[in-house]
Order: sequence, then structure tokens, then C-alpha cells
Amino acid sequence: MGLEKFKGTPSNLANVTSRSCAKDRKEPLMRPPRGPPLANEEGIRTQNKSLKGQERPLRYNRQELLSIEIIPGSPEKTTRIGSQISEETKKELVQCLQRNADIFAWTPQNLEGIDPRVTTHHLNMDPNIKPVKQRRGTSGPKRIE
Repeated sequence: MGLEKFKGTPSNLANVTSRSCAKDRKEPLMRPPRGPPLANEEGIRTQNKSLKGQERPLRYNRQELLSIEIIPGSPEKTTRIGSQISEETKKELVQCLQRNADIFAWTPQNLEGIDPRVTTHHLNMDPNIKPVKQRRGTSGPKRIE
């Protein structure tokens, strides 16, 4: 099978190319390989999984987080900040968060001016219908025995 012509529209012919024609033209059917992976720089952790023997770098740098009480004496009102920032920056950030503690909404009631229907989640189901337990599916021949 090769190149076939057929009438496409009243004024011109259309061509259909089969796979054997593509093989004869030696066109690559696969994408070209990607470039080399990014170099492992200081501060970037790499995954253990390798792609053809090369390590793939993570897209982000994970770091330990410190829990900070925004309102001192209220352990439930905390946030987390990075542990690798300097002491001076950390001190300034904590002071800024504590100065602006009144802007945090800890409960939905604190969201003034926002309709509670926007912040409340409800399942879209009819309460009058009785729930039905789903039948357990089969998993494999060993489990049947």
C-alpha cells in the first residue's frame, strides 16, 4: 500500500499516505531526545529515581519548616516559615506576622463580607435517596481461591 489519490472536493484531489510510505521516506516517528538534565547545584536535592542513568533534579527545594505562634499563648493560631532564613530575617518576619495578626481568618465566621455559602462545602446529593453499598470487585485469581 502506498500513496493513494481520491477526490476530496470538487476542485482538487486529496492524498492519503500509508505507514509504508512513511517508512520509505525514513522520517522519524519519535520525538528527538531532550537536552542534558540540569546540573546539580548547591541547595537542589535530586531524586533517587534515574532517567537512563542520570539523576533528575527536583523542581523545588524542600526545607524544614518552623512553626511560629502568630498570637503568643494561642498554640492553635500558628503558621510555618522556612528554617533556612537568617535570624534577622526570621525576627522581622515574625514581628510582621504578629503586628498583622488581625487580618488572619481563623474560622469561617472571621471572613467578614464573604457569603458563608462560598466557604461551606456540601455534597451534591439528594438526602431522600438511600445510600447503596458498592459491590466489591475481583482483584485476581489467587484471591478467588
